[in-house]
Amino acid sequence: MNLYTWNRVSVFRINQLGGLSVNGGRPVKGHSAGQLTELNLPMSIYVGGYPASYNRQAGLTSGFHGAIQRVSFDHHHHDGVM
Repeated sequence: MNLYTWNRVSVFRINQLGGLSVNGGRPVKGHSAGQLTELNLPMSIYVGGYPASYNRQAGLTSGFHGAIQRVSFDHHHHDGVM
């Protein structure tokens, strides 16, 4: 990852296979447990941050440090995300 430049992080999920790659590199892949094959979001999705009350529930210990320029879900771009 390059500091002080824009980096591209791509995340995907196909059935139970998920992956993450940085700057077009080789993705790190994993499989989800259980029988679910899609990502269902009954509540909000947090990109780069989350409410402090979620720390204990999710076991989170630190947040994202940096800036996010653009977020895309299913090829729909969202610029100026706050």
